[in-house]
Amino acid sequence: MPEPGFDQIRRLSGPPDRDYGLTRSFLQRGQNCTFQLRGPNGTVESPGFPYGYPNYANCTWTITAEDQHRIQLVFQSFALEEDFDVLSVFDGPPQPENLRTRLTGFQLPATIVSAATTLSLRLISDYAVSAQGFHASYEDLNPDIFWENTANQAW
Repeated sequence: MPEPGFDQIRRLSGPPDRDYGLTRSFLQRGQNCTFQLRGPNGTVESPGFPYGYPNYANCTWTITAEDQHRIQLVFQSFALEEDFDVLSVFDGPPQPENLRTRLTGFQLPATIVSAATTLSLRLISDYAVSAQGFHASYEDLNPDIFWENTANQAW
């Protein structure tokens, strides 16, 4: 059952007699949304992507990796109304002291690797003009493999 204020559609992939349980919620104007993500990898995208995010959006994604692991976030698409709509990235829970960077505009951001096991994103949009939004993939990085690859690249 969708949360109040949400419209929900179900996308099926594969044979029509099998429900794969893939769902996407579309935010209505002025609503908040919160997502908790776990697992070795996945995707994060703004509500309504690629058709545009709603005005007055306030959405938070918290990605949690296994203990001692880090999270790598790679953007495939990024388009937010410059200076008015912002995606804030936090190392840890979405609190001011954990703010890492604020992303806005139409330039594809560089890959982000978390400093610890949690990476949070918060999208805030204003009252007018929205763009396509963003789409990114995340991956849980094993520290042994991560540090080995980093050391090899330095040489």
